Amino acid sequence: MNTVKKPNTKPESYSPSEEPEVVSNAKKLFESKKYDVYKDMPYRFDMLELPETLKITGIARKHDWSFANIKEFHKNYSEAMKEKYLPYVELGVTSNIKNTDADYIYGCIVDSLDDIPDGLYSFDTGLKKFAVMTFRANNAEELVASDKHGMSLAYEYLAQHWIPENKNIVIELNDYFQFKNDYNGKTCDMSIFEVYKCDIQNEPEMSFYIPLK
Repeated sequence: MNTVKKPNTKPESYSPSEEPEVVSNAKKLFESKKYDVYKDMPYRFDMLELPETLKITGIARKHDWSFANIKEFHKNYSEAMKEKYLPYVELGVTSNIKNTDADYIYGCIVDSLDDIPDGLYSFDTGLKKFAVMTFRANNAEELVASDKHGMSLAYEYLAQHWIPENKNIVIELNDYFQFKNDYNGKTCDMSIFEVYKCDIQNEPEMSFYIPLK
């Protein structure tokens, strides 16, 4: 699993060897930010407003903790998508948006829903404004699979501290960190977004994208 990106179909198109200055500056700003610590978890918050709504493509499967769709996405799609979308960012979200048994979608962020490879499910979230909680752990297993570190601590901090203190700006969330979202005339339940913008085996860091009002 791995966190937001933009493809080369926009006004500032570029190839992997030509990274726009705006992206380079964003990376420098990102790397310079200070982290706070909650228990043993380094974390920080940033506010993000995208120029266009967040669009996602990925493999949709029933969430059974095997994360088969993540393995399948990495095996069959990630290399091609890395070349097409820069900066490349992977994302996971729980939702009943597909109108089937599938409720977990894992893939990447795209700028357009055109020319998506066969086998991927794509949708426009309609969302542009997010609070981004970035957090770290000692290794990939602690980051995503531990009940005492990483994602578990991040969810704990959100539930007990950040969300209660920021109800005036954050979209209404239930106890499962889900919100109501209208999609193609249907109201669905959707979780906050798990965003992976690096190789967590070598850099155990990820983010939650929390929609704002």
